[in-house]
Amino acid sequence: MALKTIIQGAFFLLVCGYVCEADLDKCSGKACRDNSMCQEAHGVCTCQMGYSLNATNGICDDLDECANHFHDPCGHRGRCNNNVGSYICECLAGWTQTEHCFPNISENFLCLPGYSGDNCKDTVCGDNGYAKALNVNEFICICSHGWKNNLGDQHSVCNTDVDECTIPGVCNHIGRCTNTPGSFTCDCYPPWTGIDCSAYNCTKGKCHNGGTCEESVCSCVYPWTGTNCAEQINDVHTDVTKDRNTYLLDPLHISDRIFLYITFGVVGLLLLVVVVLSRSLCKKRSLSKKIPASSQQHTEFATSMK
Repeated sequence: MALKTIIQGAFFLLVCGYVCEADLDKCSGKACRDNSMCQEAHGVCTCQMGYSLNATNGICDDLDECANHFHDPCGHRGRCNNNVGSYICECLAGWTQTEHCFPNISENFLCLPGYSGDNCKDTVCGDNGYAKALNVNEFICICSHGWKNNLGDQHSVCNTDVDECTIPGVCNHIGRCTNTPGSFTCDCYPPWTGIDCSAYNCTKGKCHNGGTCEESVCSCVYPWTGTNCAEQINDVHTDVTKDRNTYLLDPLHISDRIFLYITFGVVGLLLLVVVVLSRSLCKKRSLSKKIPASSQQHTEFATSMK
């Protein structure tokens, strides 16, 4: 008994440990786990260096280190070339041919067009943009969203705010727009919400045509759709009839129905046989109980005659 208890306890701990480990492992079930491209660390599933996790398919995609111009891995001291899982810096004259083109080996070092100063950190494009080299000597300033060039040409600093509130319809459903440095905010009227007042909050509004409000979003009943279930799907009856006829006439579906009918028929026949046999057995048992009683009465009558 004690040995059985010990074995059961060990099996329980083994199963529990496996389940708990699977629950804690944030990479469990993801495709990147199959080729050991990712691992769980501090409650987050992370890919190997040089890769980023694709939330859609769970694989580790190559990370383009050269795409982030504000944090150029070559420090604007060389040209960045991306490759699978890494990158290579083609360092300019005056810099050490290392991963980040640092440190300098000459006082007459070069920087990428649009950059200057110690370690090539200064740019004429300002904090809200970066310099994109066109050739050895030419560049243009690419401004961040919400900012534009000061002088209207692409060679000037990006320090002029874009007033998004001058753009028609930037705030939907007559929301009030307020401009901010590099961005804007919308003051929405209920039941509309969101960055641009385009999201419908049904807790402050209504879901029409039988729709229900689930987590602030309308869940519509067919054939209604839209944010508040007020839009009807076009040609509903035609589509339904067409889909039904297509289903009924499809040879595959016809064979499926025939097989289903035969299965139901066989099952029904078996049930009927079971019922008939059950009733027959019940009758036989009933008769077998009555016969001994009758026999006993005849015996007693014969005894009394003697």
